[in-house]
Amino acid sequence: MISTYETGHAVNVAHLQLLIQHISALHNYNPPVENLTITKLQELHNRAKEAINNVENARNANKRAIHHRQEQYKGLRSLTTRIINHLAILPLNEGTLKQAQNLRNRIIGGGFLKNKNEPSNLETPDAISTSMQSYAQLAQNFSILVQLVKGI
Repeated sequence: MISTYETGHAVNVAHLQLLIQHISALHNYNPPVENLTITKLQELHNRAKEAINNVENARNANKRAIHHRQEQYKGLRSLTTRIINHLAILPLNEGTLKQAQNLRNRIIGGGFLKNKNEPSNLETPDAISTSMQSYAQLAQNFSILVQLVKGI
């Protein structure tokens, strides 16, 4: 027979509440340690519940911030591609357009540099990704692209 056990802080707090209920039913419960009295255990239970609520509130705030950041960066890749397509129409020198395209590749997640130092085989890839997909890198590369466009 398969048995499952619930674990976690919430289960521990619930078990503490059960313990308090059980020992409250005992009329002659008189522990030798003051921290094991019913009032101290009830205070501990209240603090534990409050801590769990605080953690859950912080977790929810963090998730909202993550979703907000994801929403802010949602159109960045398509905007970058549109910028590069507009730059391709202009009579720019090849180096400037290449630099803008390399920034686009970093932002949208493409572009590879050939790794000439290592031989190509199944264990070693023959290309190194230039993709930089962290939010900090996306912001930095887009900022560089904006500065490049301002210079044009």
